[in-house]
Amino acid sequence: MKTLKFIPLFLIIMTVDVSWSDSRYNYISESDTETKQLLNEMSKMFKAAQVVIFKNLPVINATTSNKENLFGDNYMKQVEATYQAKFKESFPKMDHLFKKQLVASMVEVMDENRTLISDTDIKFKGLIPATYASQLSHKFSNLGLGIKIKFTAAPDLLRNQFNAPDTWEVNTISKFQEKDWVKNTAYFDASAKLYGKPAFRYMTPLYHSNMCLGCHGAAADNVLNKNKPEAEWTTIDIAGFPMEGQLLGELGGGISISILKKGYLTFKEK
Repeated sequence: MKTLKFIPLFLIIMTVDVSWSDSRYNYISESDTETKQLLNEMSKMFKAAQVVIFKNLPVINATTSNKENLFGDNYMKQVEATYQAKFKESFPKMDHLFKKQLVASMVEVMDENRTLISDTDIKFKGLIPATYASQLSHKFSNLGLGIKIKFTAAPDLLRNQFNAPDTWEVNTISKFQEKDWVKNTAYFDASAKLYGKPAFRYMTPLYHSNMCLGCHGAAADNVLNKNKPEAEWTTIDIAGFPMEGQLLGELGGGISISILKKGYLTFKEK
């Protein structure tokens, strides 16, 4: 009988960093407006998938629940419904290779976690929105498509060093923090570079919601402190990290997506 109740911290932050510079896909855009719209849709798809993880945390961590709704088409139906509810628009059409591959990666990440999610002894599986986002980012970004997606944050708030922001992302996060920046407005740069190569870059700011505060807020938000006297509260969250004391609505980071304008082409989407 297994007695493990918590996933070790190193399992939560460990990811595989595979080089994706040998791109086998050449992105061709009719216009910057078209590219911006594609990246906007993908960013919202990514966010909707994270929200589904948050909503399903009781099921993910349960030791007896039926969990088939977390896999395959059942999971994607939840992502689509969450997208529609959150953004008040239809889920994007699967009319581009990038969107198709992002959906496929979402399903694959959940399937790769099936054994963990289905475990009947582990009471905290460690599959929280940030962990899921990190796994999804690395799977999708290493497909050799010349596109990279990252769930990142300012260096002082970063938990996973594999998601560390580069100079462009640090500067963009600084833009989001300016007083005159319109909240929830993304930043699109059609003249950027990635690894020294011309690239389209897009970043959506993410602000702390109630979904985030259980790990990133104050001790009063910590689920581990529920029903305990304040003298016994801890500022270490359920994932094993020190809580940052962030506030509701405060900037927490962003979803960054980059597309190489000219990769190592071996085929084009038909």
